[in-house]
Amino acid sequence: MNYLIILLFTGSFISNVQTINGFIYDYEATIKSAKLINTTQNIATYSDDKGQFKIGAKLKDTHVISSYFYATRSTFVTSYYFEKAVDIEVQKITNALDVVKINKI
Repeated sequence: MNYLIILLFTGSFISNVQTINGFIYDYEATIKSAKLINTTQNIATYSDDKGQFKIGAKLKDTHVISSYFYATRSTFVTSYYFEKAVDIEVQKITNALDVVKINKI
């Protein structure tokens, strides 16, 4: 009897999680191997070679997207995420160096 109650209790949490999918891209192309973390559910995944991802989520979860050479971005899951594929844009981080003057000694 106790096992049945535990199963029903945990089943209600699992059933609320839905799978969302979409693409991670910058202004030029899709981003492969970008890490997507659902910080609320402690679930992580990576985008594939085409920038596509799938991850479990519930309404009001927070997702953090990170990748090398791109700014980390957080998103908040709304009902729109469950209706269609989501496009998430990230911005490139560019490193610029100051001008260096070289003198002959």
